[in-house]
Amino acid sequence: QNNRRQGPLEMSASPGLATVTIPAYMCGFYEGVALIQLRSRGRVSVTLPVTQIGFLDNLAYFSSKGPTTDGRYKPDIVAPGDVITSARSDSDLDTNQCSVNSALIALSGTSMSCPILSGACAIIRQYFQEGFHVRGIKGVSSRMDPSSALVRATVLNSGSTLNYWDQSYALRTPSALPSFEQGFGTINLKSVLWFGSESSFQLLVQDRVLVNDGETVTYCITVEAGTQPIKVTLSWTDPPGSLSSSQAIVNNLDLSVVDDAADNTLFGNAGSGTQQDFANTNEQVTIANPEDGRTYRIQITGQDVPLGPQEFALVVTGGVSGSLRCDEGSSAASGAGSVDPVLVAAAVGAVVLVVLALGFFYFLRRRNNLYKNTVATGSIVIGAHTPAGVIRAQPLRPYENRQTPNPNPRPFPQPPTPSAPQPLS
Repeated sequence: QNNRRQGPLEMSASPGLATVTIPAYMCGFYEGVALIQLRSRGRVSVTLPVTQIGFLDNLAYFSSKGPTTDGRYKPDIVAPGDVITSARSDSDLDTNQCSVNSALIALSGTSMSCPILSGACAIIRQYFQEGFHVRGIKGVSSRMDPSSALVRATVLNSGSTLNYWDQSYALRTPSALPSFEQGFGTINLKSVLWFGSESSFQLLVQDRVLVNDGETVTYCITVEAGTQPIKVTLSWTDPPGSLSSSQAIVNNLDLSVVDDAADNTLFGNAGSGTQQDFANTNEQVTIANPEDGRTYRIQITGQDVPLGPQEFALVVTGGVSGSLRCDEGSSAASGAGSVDPVLVAAAVGAVVLVVLALGFFYFLRRRNNLYKNTVATGSIVIGAHTPAGVIRAQPLRPYENRQTPNPNPRPFPQPPTPSAPQPLS
């Protein structure tokens, strides 16, 4: 029998027998295996009272790991899902109520982590819809409806590193994110949602920006406080791929952050910054120790966009200035492929006006020539052979079918009288 007292549990096989006091500790499977191995080697001892030892910093041992068959990072993000207590249903579809006898239940797995992440995505969407991203406070005039790519980029930008257990039950820390064990890490909205003076970082976003094959969209950031790491995350919603293709990606964009002062370029998801990513639709560059006053160019390139243009979303956090616009004198502003949103809007407006004008002119011309070019459906007259031997078709002019008669009608062309058939020789 087990009797809970203050401190450890008291265990007794049956009444009357001597009781044995043992220390009680609950932990995950891999943590338990590691403790057993360390204890057998005489390298660990347990002293009461025992407190929780960093469970929130470790990836659950049963969490699925990547990569996919074509080399993509999976999972994209992780959330708490090990022994999470939540409401318990009464299993009656007609009541929509929790259980009366046991209103709570503790479960593990994606049944618990997915609701947590879904709730976080709802908060992110509300954050942008209520305009917090502009001044850190609610503002109706600055509200926006974020695309799914922007919500995803915000989630991934918030990720922080977890430890994980390898196949030998050793606790490891990934050298960089993303990784095949945990993707972009565990979600932490406090590190990405900016609330003005309450936050120690700045948030800059771009959404629904278009890029075509071979084009490059460029932004600039300037470091204001080097104590904060800079994180740049690119996401886009890719068109559906072919089931028979060895690669799932269709439109491939590339993220790069250029440090002209150091003559260095960091590529998305590279870690070391020397290898471009050709498989994932989420890319991230992290600058752990940026220098104060340093300017970086962020470039999004349509590396291979067969079904363009492709929309993308960009999220930048860290101690940076409050604008992504490049100065006129910078190489980014004068370089090929840089895109100014104001100029893009003006160009699109001009194209729309030209198209409308051409359409109106075409309408007037068609209206003036309506009676001259009326053609009976399926009726043509085959003309004589031209010198080049090409058969020429002429439209019939069925004036009798018009609602408004032609004031100067011309007679129908009469077909030639057929000659008498000639005997065969």
